[in-house]
Amino acid sequence: MLNITDVLETLVLSCSDQQIFTGAAYSITLRYLKGCNISAYHYNIVANMLLLTCATHLAAVTVARNYWKYPLVALFRIVVTIGVYLSTGLLLSNQGAIAEGFPTEVPDANVTESLMILSAACFQSDASHLATSLAQSLSGTEAFKDALINSNPGNKIHGWNHYLVMLFFFVLTIIVEAGRFAYRILPTLRFRPPSQARRVMEYVFGIYLVGGIGIAWWTVVDSTIYISSLRNWVHSSGWMELNGGGNPEDDPTSFGQLVPMLLVVLTVFSFVQIVSDKDHFFPQSQDQK
Repeated sequence: MLNITDVLETLVLSCSDQQIFTGAAYSITLRYLKGCNISAYHYNIVANMLLLTCATHLAAVTVARNYWKYPLVALFRIVVTIGVYLSTGLLLSNQGAIAEGFPTEVPDANVTESLMILSAACFQSDASHLATSLAQSLSGTEAFKDALINSNPGNKIHGWNHYLVMLFFFVLTIIVEAGRFAYRILPTLRFRPPSQARRVMEYVFGIYLVGGIGIAWWTVVDSTIYISSLRNWVHSSGWMELNGGGNPEDDPTSFGQLVPMLLVVLTVFSFVQIVSDKDHFFPQSQDQK
């Protein structure tokens, strides 16, 4: 019989794996290869796409029961994800590297000239500022409030508040999983927590699940709106070179569009694989049974 929970978990894990490696490719390219050649506009787009990657994986590690089914695979996912989180933090924090301030605010619709169209290298330095931005965000109550509410660890960085919350929650997921592992081995030690304690832990775990999903959706919705607003502005500003009256960013045959679209097919393969294993959809013959 097909279990809808198994299907949903498989799809979530597939999306997470797909976006982890896509995000890793984007972060390496932006940080080490093309960071000096692209505009501040494209830098903001890619940085928020990486936030989407972090949010997808946060949802997967929070709700997917099978995430830790194979420890070596889970460990590999965690290592790669930590790399994506670090690179995302590096890219975001570098938007506050110099006093002039990286342009991150979406210009008004009637504005046709903006620092957003300048090279991102104009607002960056070669050094990493992740530790500095984290220290600034945690330096006091007011600083933390400014970073969390206004996304401003010294410079307005769209998505920095999402990054902070997801980073803290990602660390929490590791702690929670360690606690769940300890809880699972308690019966082997001939110890069982009182029923009231188990009930409290179930409530707390439910809040934890809702919190993880809520944080992921908050990030996805806000980053999607931000990316769409930036693209709409640059499209109407006249700065984007048009081919035959169309925006080249809307061309689905380009490498930047076609590769991610084809990677989505991996999710379809994962879905087909899991339903193929279910007798409900593909019943076995009597001889096979």
